[in-house]
Order: sequence, then structure tokens, then C-alpha cells
Amino acid sequence: MKAIRPFAPLSLLLGGLLFLTACDGALGTEATAELTAEDATLVSEIAAQTLADAQEGTMSDLNDLNADLSAGGMAYGQGFVGPRAQHDDPAARLWRGANKGHRAVYDPQTGEHTIQYERSVKANFWEKALKVKLVYVFTDVNGGFIAFPKRQRDSVDAITFTGAREGYTLQKGRNGGERASQFTRDARWQATSITSGTATFEGVQEDAGTFKMTTATGETAERLYEARLQTQNVTIQTRSGGPDLEATITGQIAYQIKIKKTRGGETEEKEVEGTIELEGNGKALLRIMGVRQLYRIDLRNGDIVRSEG
Repeated sequence: MKAIRPFAPLSLLLGGLLFLTACDGALGTEATAELTAEDATLVSEIAAQTLADAQEGTMSDLNDLNADLSAGGMAYGQGFVGPRAQHDDPAARLWRGANKGHRAVYDPQTGEHTIQYERSVKANFWEKALKVKLVYVFTDVNGGFIAFPKRQRDSVDAITFTGAREGYTLQKGRNGGERASQFTRDARWQATSITSGTATFEGVQEDAGTFKMTTATGETAERLYEARLQTQNVTIQTRSGGPDLEATITGQIAYQIKIKKTRGGETEEKEVEGTIELEGNGKALLRIMGVRQLYRIDLRNGDIVRSEG
């Protein structure tokens, strides 16, 4: 993928990890003996990457699931599972960029709408490039396929959705520092009972890649990672009048994240797990098992606020 070149190719990164030069004290404040402060900080940042719309996480899948589909492209302002009055202000989501190279195919035998597109964004504080392949099946309350979901929006009662994303994101802090991630991300989602007003949202997301964090003082830390998210009792208020889909989703996600680093020729691997509480206000509360500190993630831009548990 020629456009995606901030790091080495992902296949090479998955074979080894670049040298780590971070200082634990600057990158985190508390952790267990097994999980250092730096590890906990990076786990929280990786979790934010897997979730946030800006970093093409779960919320990007949800926004794509909620988009109007047509042969000419995707529109984010109407919504199947989210607010019917949802705003699609480009200035509010500068990280999204335009979908390019849109391709759409419908198979009436399987009910599958296959969508492919690319995104490339370069702004003052954001850089992104990725390729996306999505497969949707829309059904009505009787289980019948819906060939024209945009025309038959009010008939859509369930959506089965798979999303495959590959690319990188780079976010620069206004006061210095960077967060950079190169990833592959595959997810299988299903939204049901959409016409009832409260949709059930179920599924699994699996990620692999590399994450690098640079502080404002120039300290850097990097990990290879694998992540798995699985929903638990997640619902979406489909008739909300609010502007953001991220503020309509509540429930819990269980996660496992595996991180690796190499130092002095030795590879160290750690695996952590915990829960993510979707609060219904555009935020998610991340808990890392064995770590007292809590991490509140902005589901739109991936920013994190840390607090004591």
C-alpha cells in the first residue's frame, strides 16, 4: 500500500519491535508490579485507538454501519441506528476526511452490500491513510433482505456488518508529543431491533499492529500489540435527537490486549484484560485489571483523562 508509509510495512513490524527509550515516570503514574506505569499508559492509549472514531476504531465502524449507502458513496447525516438528526459537520471531525475510490456491489442472493473505499487526511494535527472493506446485510422485521436501504430506511430492523480496516493514523499534540498507530482491524457486528427504538449491538473486534507514543519532552515508547474487544449488553438509542452517535451507545465491552517489546535482544510479552464502560455521553471508562487508575476515553477523538479509582 504505497500511501501508507509512516513506519515499516506492518508485516515486518509484526516480526519485531523497535527499541524502547521511554521513561516510566513521565509516561504513567501507577501500575502493578507486573504491569509497569509505562505499560499501563500504553495499554490505555492502545485501547483508545481501538475505540475512537478519529483512529478508525469501533466508533468508525459504528458510524459506517449508520451511514446511508448508495452506488455514489456514503452519507453520514441520516442514520439507521443513530440519531435521525445527526450532524455531519466536516469541521467537527477533521480527522475523518473524504471517502475516495468508493466501490459498491450488491448480491441479491445473499443480501450482501460490499463497500470499499480509501481515506487520506493530512492537516495541522492529523495524518491518516487507510483502506476499508465493509460488508452489510440489511433485513426487515420479517428477515427479508433490503436491497435499497437508503430508500427503505424506516424498514431496516437489523444490520449484520463486517469491517476490515488497514492503515495508519498520526495525531500531533498542540503542545508537542505524538500518538501514531499502524494497524489491521477486523470486526463482526450485528445491530438488531432497530425499529424498537433501542437496538442491541453485538460483536467482536480484533486488532494487530504497532503503537508509538512520544511525549512533549521527547520521550518515546513503542509496542507491538494485539487486541480483542467483545460487547456485553450494549445498546443504542436509535431515536435520540442528539448530534453524535457516540452519545447514544451504552453497555460494556470486555477486552484483552497483548503488548510486546524487545530490549537487549530479549522479547517481553504481557497480556492484560479489563472492561470498557460505554457511558452514553460520548465517553467510555476503561478499567485495567490490577491497576487502580481509571481512564476515561473520548469516543470521538481518542483523548484520555486519567483519574484514581
